[in-house]
Amino acid sequence: MTGPPALGKEVMISVKEALGHIDRFGLSPRTESVSLAEAQGRVLAEKVMADRDGPPFDRVAMDGIAIAYDSLKNGAEAWPCEGLQAAGSPTLRLKSSSSCLEAMTGATLPEGTDTVIPFEHLHLEGEQYRLVKDGVKAGQNIHVQGQDYHEGETLLEPPRVIRSTEVAVAASVGMTDLKVFRPTRLALVTTGSELVDVEDNPLSHQIRKSNVHASASALRQRGYTELSLHHLEDDAESTKQGLEELIEGHDVLILSGGVSKGKLDFVPGALEACGIEKVFHRIAQKPGKPLWFGEGRGTIVFACPGNPVSMLVCLERYVLPFLDKSMGKTPHQLYLPSLKEMKARPNMTLFKTVALKATAMGTQVIEVKGNGSGDFSHLCEGDGFIEVPPSDQPWPSATPFRYWAWT
Repeated sequence: MTGPPALGKEVMISVKEALGHIDRFGLSPRTESVSLAEAQGRVLAEKVMADRDGPPFDRVAMDGIAIAYDSLKNGAEAWPCEGLQAAGSPTLRLKSSSSCLEAMTGATLPEGTDTVIPFEHLHLEGEQYRLVKDGVKAGQNIHVQGQDYHEGETLLEPPRVIRSTEVAVAASVGMTDLKVFRPTRLALVTTGSELVDVEDNPLSHQIRKSNVHASASALRQRGYTELSLHHLEDDAESTKQGLEELIEGHDVLILSGGVSKGKLDFVPGALEACGIEKVFHRIAQKPGKPLWFGEGRGTIVFACPGNPVSMLVCLERYVLPFLDKSMGKTPHQLYLPSLKEMKARPNMTLFKTVALKATAMGTQVIEVKGNGSGDFSHLCEGDGFIEVPPSDQPWPSATPFRYWAWT
């Protein structure tokens, strides 16, 4: 992993600056080979080369008869049939240039022919085919050898997510196994002595864990399944010890809570004591201002605020894009216009929960009001959130904003 030196002084930076720092880091790739059946959804780690031309022969592209086009130029309107060229059969040769061969889709083009007329344009009279529709063009309905690619050509470049289309290409060139990047090893860590497990009955001063389950669900939904879940109490020594153990064996740590300026927010100090160098701490954004990001000992760390909305916003806006980029996934950017005027802050980016509305102008967004970053129940009323840039004035209706759908 490589990246910039840590910022010396703790300052609040912009969203753009934060993304710039994050983008300088990447994950050290590890690879493994998997069968084609196991490759779906993985990220390709090797080139896929053509082992022969594609198609490897002049291929019949439509059921019909194969003829020599010169026979049409010589006035032919009907062709006696010499036989059938089937797909998967050795190539036949046309004996007479005034005759034809029936040719099936996928078959090799018979020798001595250069044009295929579809059966729909013909009428069978005894043992000959008569043309009943004009407009035959020389070379029609033939998929020419090498038209798609040539032997030795690179068909797929890494990194790229393997879909059914990539599987088809790999299979066509005889690759039974593919080299792929190994899954990113993630540790999802919640902090806070007030948190209890979902199945527990919380005391009056406790709450059930939700961040860990929401974040784990989003990560798994996006394909990050090599994920372990952990919890740390609000104690300086146990926080340091727990993080020390997790840094070994994980590529990325994603923490929730313990990163603000309270007396029990031990995460930043513990991370730096474990050899994780701070890159930045605090972004001019709401929610999610105390986001901490650092790197060290081969591990990337995103330490997110513990409020549920802040955690999910930071996960969608920073963590998942970083993971996707590291795995070669191309981000899809979507901008949607607001139905109404959108309030802004002069020096702060706002992330606002929104619902999608179908209007005469197309899909637009409308803000879903909540009760702060601790109120995650209102998120269910929306479809995602928008990124509202800083401004001294409200943004007028119909302004397009970057939109992020909840995973």
